[in-house]
Amino acid sequence: MSDKRKQPNLTIKLASALIHMAVPQDDGSIGYLFSTEEREVMKEMTAAQINSLFEFDHGVHHAIDGSIHPTNLTPRLILQHRLKTAIDKRIIAKTKRLAVAHAEHVARRAVGGSLAEVVANLAPKPSRSSWSKGRKLQSRPFQKREGSHGK
Repeated sequence: MSDKRKQPNLTIKLASALIHMAVPQDDGSIGYLFSTEEREVMKEMTAAQINSLFEFDHGVHHAIDGSIHPTNLTPRLILQHRLKTAIDKRIIAKTKRLAVAHAEHVARRAVGGSLAEVVANLAPKPSRSSWSKGRKLQSRPFQKREGSHGK
């Protein structure tokens, strides 16, 4: 006779894995993320409530071509994830700025051939103000000194 117990669903399995997640300790040993007392309190929680304590962090940032593959995701408590994300946002922003600058550079190279030609084409052209159109600059004669031209 086989035992026909109901198998745990993925939500329950995930909650169990998160509760028993091992973390490295300062002394080099491996410990649990939650203490025995905290795990006892979690017995009163549902699997969904336990899962809601966590967010999943991208190892390789999504903006930098990070995938949603299990090897690229790390479960973190919400506060830990938010602290890490605050630091990561600056890195992601810089990466995006560098990508845009690189794309612009590649586009300029494709248009002009050599970098010197591209720079020459991009140099701002001198513009004439509307008030000076058609007007010549009036020159003023040098002031003549008295007695200097052989009187």
